[in-house]
Amino acid sequence: MIHGGQSCGGHVASFLIEAYKRALPVYLPVYLIPALIVHRADLLKSQ
Repeated sequence: MIHGGQSCGGHVASFLIEAYKRALPVYLPVYLIPALIVHRADLLKSQ
């Protein structure tokens, strides 16, 4: 057994979900902080 009781498709789905969970704490600040810096004037404007 390569995937420990999971089908190949099930393993791919669970692997992708876990990979996103691991990557989110790294990539969220990488993309969010520069966007906040660049667009801070628009964010602080009164609507």
